[in-house]
Amino acid sequence: MTETKWIRQSHVEEVQPEFWITLRRYGFQLNETLSAELSARDRYAEIFISADNKKVALCFSRRRSDWTFPMSDLGSTDRTRRIDAPNIIKGNRQLAALLNEGGDSARIRLHHEGNYYVGKIEPTFCCDGAEEPAADGDIGVFRLFIGEDVVLIGGGRIRAEIATALAEGLPFDRYDYFLTETEIDALEQQARFLRQYAARKSDVPVLNKQLARRRLRTLTR
Repeated sequence: MTETKWIRQSHVEEVQPEFWITLRRYGFQLNETLSAELSARDRYAEIFISADNKKVALCFSRRRSDWTFPMSDLGSTDRTRRIDAPNIIKGNRQLAALLNEGGDSARIRLHHEGNYYVGKIEPTFCCDGAEEPAADGDIGVFRLFIGEDVVLIGGGRIRAEIATALAEGLPFDRYDYFLTETEIDALEQQARFLRQYAARKSDVPVLNKQLARRRLRTLTR
């Protein structure tokens, strides 16, 4: 009979370093952990964005080429580094919208994959309904505004949902939106933005609350 060899398992999890970049007008700011991970001789970065605009990847280099962007230190008292690439932010609708949203939206968490640091670009509201109205059949997440205040965050078939809001007499003066591939994606992203709103305001948008009450009354009749 073969004796079983036992290996004691540790409950201590290995702490993974946290890498992220913050979107800035000048390009990307690397957090201190990522900055410290690089060699002082890494003075350039290549930037990749996936064809579906859902991921960004960085690759650092000691040599300049036609594909690299210069990196610099932020200052003697700041141990983070920056990638000077303003045209990348300005020229990408999704990144520019994330920068304008600010806060946590402007931060992209990265993980190490071989020679690359890869992060997910979270979708955000990059289409202005006045300049680029949603078309029939467009699926996504939208916000209704009164002035600068968000009064509703909705998801699904955008024009149909907004038509419902109009039919129910809900007041708003403009909207913005982004598209998703499916209605399930739209509802998941709507829930994410409602959670973010609730975390900031300790509440939900006023028309989301009003619609929920109306539909609850309809169900209980």
